[in-house]
Amino acid sequence: MKPSFQNKTYKYKYGEKINLLAIQQCLQLLKNLQQDAYGASVEIFIQRS
Repeated sequence: MKPSFQNKTYKYKYGEKINLLAIQQCLQLLKNLQQDAYGASVEIFIQRS
């Protein structure tokens, strides 16, 4: 029982670290997309006026 429990705990911790990394990457991607969208909308606004 004990080895499998330790294994599960290790997997959970390892998975948690990967998830946090993935979440950080997703947030950075979203920031970049927002900046791109803002830049594009500003360009369109300048072209229209």
